[in-house]
Amino acid sequence: MAATFDPYDKSREWDYAHCVWESKSPLLVHTSGGAHVLAHALLTFQVSTGALKWLTTRTARQRPTNPEPQGPKAQNPRSLDPTALPTWYFGPMSRQDATDLLMGEKEGGVFLVRDSTTIHGDFVLCVREDSKVSHYIINKIQQGEQTRYRIGDQMFPDLPACLQFYKLHYLDTTPLIRPAPRRIEKVIAKYDFEGSDQDDLPFKKGEILTVVSKDEDQWWTARNTLGQTGSIPVPYIQKRKLPAYARVKQARVPNAYDKTALKLEVGDIIKVTKMNINGQWEGELNGKVGHFPFTHVEFVDAENNGAGDES
Repeated sequence: MAATFDPYDKSREWDYAHCVWESKSPLLVHTSGGAHVLAHALLTFQVSTGALKWLTTRTARQRPTNPEPQGPKAQNPRSLDPTALPTWYFGPMSRQDATDLLMGEKEGGVFLVRDSTTIHGDFVLCVREDSKVSHYIINKIQQGEQTRYRIGDQMFPDLPACLQFYKLHYLDTTPLIRPAPRRIEKVIAKYDFEGSDQDDLPFKKGEILTVVSKDEDQWWTARNTLGQTGSIPVPYIQKRKLPAYARVKQARVPNAYDKTALKLEVGDIIKVTKMNINGQWEGELNGKVGHFPFTHVEFVDAENNGAGDES
């Protein structure tokens, strides 16, 4: 029996959430043109299942002094309760991506909430119902000093209240059962990145990172094998479709007792079939299938036979 979903239940979130909380006093630097550059962060809050990043510290990017808060509860970041960040909010996501994700679920009632791609500030409740995925628009309405959320003819004070209602009531053919699981997306570093800001995540060429959130076009949030989370530059990383081919750059003679490890000779071409986050990749060499350390190989783009970079 599948576990029931409670949008107000805080106990589950910490089972798989890796959080970084940082609060600083802001420093506004006036430029000659009258613009403001925020030199320090007010708040950074990152979670492995999603990330809400508020006013990042990268001074090269100009921010408005009073930006519109992003996320399902637009409120003052100082009053934000970090334990209440929901696991059902997927942020910016296309209709097709949401459909593809939910169609991979067998049971009805699996859902997610994403940002509307047509009306800025609104949200969409996406639900697996029978053999289809339904997309219900959630309008964010400002009534005086109050913000309310409307879906159909129902009005709610916040999104958790909306989800609580549809946990007990049918949308079309099903109530809400549980949030959709998040796909784990891994990328490989093309270059070394030392990082220049406190919120950057340094990495080495060939390192495997897990994408936490895609906050901006050029800067994402990722997590390394040590569980450290930070910002990474998108041009420094690449996705890989597997299988792909890699050339051995450093020889390795495995332990005689490890029958699953591959013996590597410089110049060998390995067919990489899996990139594990622990750095031990899996592949095929000379008809033998086994594992090897990723630091001993480098991808050969010209020989990927169409299985190379994914833009």
